Amino acid sequence: MAPVDEPGSVLEQFGAVQMFTELFTHTADVTCLTEAVETARVIVRAVPGGHEQREGMLLGLSTTLRLGYQWLGEISDLTEAETALRDAIATDSPTAPWRNAALVELCRVQRLLYTETGDPNPLDEAIDLARSGLGATTLNQEDQARLRLELGHALLSDHERTGDMAQLREALDVAQKLGSENSAGGSDSPSGLCLHAKALGAQFRRTGDLPTLRQAVDAARDAIAASNPPHLHRAAHEILLVDLLCLLAESIGDQALAHEAMRLGGEALKSLGPGDPQRASGLSSLSRAYVYLAGLSDDREMMLKGARSAQESLEATPYRHTRYVARLTDLIGALMSIYRRSARREFLDRAVHAARNAVASTPADHPERARVLSNLCIVWEAAAKAGITGLDLSSAVKFARNALVSTPPDHPDRATLMMNLADVLTLQDAQTGESNSLTAALSAYSNVARMESVSPTARVVAAQRAASLNLRNGRRHQAMAMIETAVGLVPHIALRDVDRASREHRLRVTHGLAATAAATAIAVGDPARAVELLEQTRGLVLAGTLDTRSDITELRALAPDLVEPFNELRRTVNLLDHESTEIADLLPSAQRAARQRGLEGRRAELNSKWEQLLDSIRSRNGLEFFLQPQPMGELCAQAANGPVIYITVHEERGYALMLANDPDQPVRLLELPSGATAPTVDEQVAKLHEARADAADRLIRRRKMAQRHILEVLDWTWHAIAEPVLRGLGHATDVSEMNSWPRVWWCPVGLAGFLPLHAAGCHCPGGRGDAVMDRVISSYTPTVRALAHLRQRDSEGACSSVVVAVPDAPECPPLNAADREARAVRDLVPGAAVLPRNGTRTSHESVINALRSHHLAHLACHAVADWTDPSSSRLILHDHLVKPLKLHDLTRLDLQFAQLAYLSACSTTENNPMQVDEATQLTAAFQLAGYRHVIGTLWPIADDAAEEIARAFYRELTSEGTAQPTPDRAAEAIHRAVRLQRDQSPHLPTRWAAHVHYGV
Repeated sequence: MAPVDEPGSVLEQFGAVQMFTELFTHTADVTCLTEAVETARVIVRAVPGGHEQREGMLLGLSTTLRLGYQWLGEISDLTEAETALRDAIATDSPTAPWRNAALVELCRVQRLLYTETGDPNPLDEAIDLARSGLGATTLNQEDQARLRLELGHALLSDHERTGDMAQLREALDVAQKLGSENSAGGSDSPSGLCLHAKALGAQFRRTGDLPTLRQAVDAARDAIAASNPPHLHRAAHEILLVDLLCLLAESIGDQALAHEAMRLGGEALKSLGPGDPQRASGLSSLSRAYVYLAGLSDDREMMLKGARSAQESLEATPYRHTRYVARLTDLIGALMSIYRRSARREFLDRAVHAARNAVASTPADHPERARVLSNLCIVWEAAAKAGITGLDLSSAVKFARNALVSTPPDHPDRATLMMNLADVLTLQDAQTGESNSLTAALSAYSNVARMESVSPTARVVAAQRAASLNLRNGRRHQAMAMIETAVGLVPHIALRDVDRASREHRLRVTHGLAATAAATAIAVGDPARAVELLEQTRGLVLAGTLDTRSDITELRALAPDLVEPFNELRRTVNLLDHESTEIADLLPSAQRAARQRGLEGRRAELNSKWEQLLDSIRSRNGLEFFLQPQPMGELCAQAANGPVIYITVHEERGYALMLANDPDQPVRLLELPSGATAPTVDEQVAKLHEARADAADRLIRRRKMAQRHILEVLDWTWHAIAEPVLRGLGHATDVSEMNSWPRVWWCPVGLAGFLPLHAAGCHCPGGRGDAVMDRVISSYTPTVRALAHLRQRDSEGACSSVVVAVPDAPECPPLNAADREARAVRDLVPGAAVLPRNGTRTSHESVINALRSHHLAHLACHAVADWTDPSSSRLILHDHLVKPLKLHDLTRLDLQFAQLAYLSACSTTENNPMQVDEATQLTAAFQLAGYRHVIGTLWPIADDAAEEIARAFYRELTSEGTAQPTPDRAAEAIHRAVRLQRDQSPHLPTRWAAHVHYGV
């Protein structure tokens, strides 16, 4: 390269700077950027002050330095760029060709300096420069668009700093103008779309308007799509989309969006250099996705990933950076998420330290001050519960009140802040008994429950807490009013606006609502209403599916013209409700986004059509209650063959609600012994869970102890729940010598669903008769409505059978008895088809086709009950590593003539405690698919015991192989098979207490 004092050398070397810079923008090769910076520095030092090209070269130097800061994070590059720009502008004439570009660049540098240092002066200057520049007449269209872009970003930063809504409105206006200009093909189109997305996101954070947030997500997606071929700032656009997707996922409870955010965030981080300032933003957004998904699934490893990402993001953020406190807040959220699920003190201690740091780092007039104080209140409350000394609740109350006072009345965060205040006041009331605390807490909860602008999810939680607090303090009727409010809002949470798995997770917020509702109705003397409330607050996703599969005899008789539209729409709704996510996971990011957008639109359209069609149907005479909650008269009719017994436990008392086919007294209330409370049941369930794990321990001593502990749980369940119930029903003695056994249907609520009620009893030698299985035949049902649905199904006709055995699934322990079990079933059920056929292997497709083709299905295989994601619970076939047979593959089915499914597999009835009332487990999935009878298991079962029980079951069902199976004898057959196994090994309950019957 020629020396700078030779003719043409300046332009030649300056051309090299531009070439290296351009190459960097296309390749992100840091060596190109470094070469551009060093070459520009050499030129600027060598060119004299009066050189006609000096100002342009200063601009080139500043641009490369600014890019260096954005890529490598060196603030010294930014300050050097500022100096170069001021030098260029000071020496330029107002009409110089470089002046407008330098003005744009200076605005950008000043905005970045504010972000890095928190000093508002550079930001104020950037806004003033941009406004005055846009008023000039010398700007070309490209410089005008770039200056408008800088003004928009600066205004947004100022809004975030001050909370000034005028700045936000102006930023939105700028973004919209820029968007219309860029639609003509402006070079900064991705950046303009990105600005619009950021402005809309800021507007949502201030207003809580969901359509605005959806528009923001769309704009961010469009920005990424417009960054093709790859744009230098594509990763920044992807990080913005990750942040908005997390916000939308949290707002509507859509885990698919959170998974998309997690994948996209990981992709974006891979493209960023180690010192890139955007890396901290990417880690922050990715942390939110991890924490949200971990909160749904209780995935400890994902929680730790969230905390690590938040910590790394914070460490990469200077103390004075404008996002320092926000990233500190992310870390607090991640730490508290881990603490709540692990109770590990070190995470709480770290959260306390971080919360104090956040308060100290946030000025009193900062818009985020309220959120910071509220977070401190949450952490303080947890610390007070944990007994950390030096932290008093009165300080937490003060923090919460200050947070609320400093928040505008129309701010969407106000409801959350009120809930935080109510929570800490409730704790203060419990510890000190201050009546003022109780009154203030109830007022705050009730106010949130009645806020129509707040999400239904938050309102249900507030109403439930208000009801519990009222009930605890003897305010029964006030509690009942809050329960009715909550129950009226529950259908909005179950709305089909997200995929099925997301709705199941979203309904976790209703955990405990059913038990509180029942206890409240009982307290006001209305046990019948308690049963109605239990039906309306449990099995909500299941009920939505039943709506699409309900009997339409009345509709056909009273509105025949609406039958075909209803059938067509419910088929479409059911298909969309079970839309597979597996294909989407394999699509490129842009196609995933387009698919997600299409699904959102289709769901909204179908929801609207569904409601309109139901309104039309209900307008016809005689159909006013079509698909409405069943009244008591219809519910009690399902007890014609035996009572349905709801077991529900609350904080201080447990109850049995016994539904009978008696119009005069459809519901009998039995108050359980004083020991049957929610805390005690929780202890028994934990004891059972631990014992089940120890039953598979390699040490004989631990295995023996585990069996003894399970027997103790069965004994406790007998004395605290089952025996009083059976005595109340008149089943007080052993009936094993009788030809006809009485039947009962258990419908446990909440944690009571983990107790093996059918196996409760004293099973020691000589204790015969002191056990449920010696007095009645037990069945289970998730809800009475589910039972009614199955009883509407045809039970007549031939009974074709299929037997599926998978003893050797890949990467699974062998099931040595599975083949023997399959042969035994085939021998007792002549003509049964067997899978796999000789020389083949079972597959997802072959088993689904078999279920569609046969009335009876017996499956001997492994199963996985997925606690972290119950909808991913699955049966293990030979192709499970490629295409597992998951729970939703089963609920997607609508088998009109299915009769009996026998699941000889482990833990098919096991569920996540937070979703137990939703029956998100494999046994219930087969029931929802249409099987009138399902045999499932509560926990892992021994291979040989499973074979023996299955063999005894089919002997009963086929009269020792002399007749075709009679599915309607399934409950009696499994009852006798289990009793036989119990009598052989009473000291080994893991062999016989796990099998259950679900169905009619």
